[in-house]
Amino acid sequence: MLRREHERQETLRRLEHLLALERDADELYRLAAEHLADPRYLETLSAFRVDARRRREGLERIVREQGGRIPSGLDLRGRLEEIRLLLAQLGGDDAILRALLTHAERTGKAYQQVQEHAPAELQPLLQRGLEEVRQRRDWFEAAVQALESRPHRGVPPWNIPPPSGL
Repeated sequence: MLRREHERQETLRRLEHLLALERDADELYRLAAEHLADPRYLETLSAFRVDARRRREGLERIVREQGGRIPSGLDLRGRLEEIRLLLAQLGGDDAILRALLTHAERTGKAYQQVQEHAPAELQPLLQRGLEEVRQRRDWFEAAVQALESRPHRGVPPWNIPPPSGL
């Protein structure tokens, strides 16, 4: 009996952590959209933000049903993620996207950890969330690789020298 209660509490703690990561994702996508130099990424980030909100709402419902706490704002870890993203803007779009890639990888690991210990009724929701986060991670990886192959990779646009002849 005590073991089962301990496992339930551990799963709830992991769900709360996952919920915090999804909440952080929403804020990180908003910040990234404000600081990316290339507007072509905005539509994708907007879609990722909608997905993160939907997943967060599903997780909030589950955490609430299990008697857990719903975070009201960014915690210390979320603030550190925010600072990391703001510092990344100094390195250009590829650094911002790399920061988002790191967050997606961290979120994917959290989904896997919860999924390993969660009861069967939560598995479909967690599997769907894990698949979406993996797709998001793959998109960030591809975007970073594409940017790394360009000239002036990682250099903020205001530091790129003008073309010769101007």
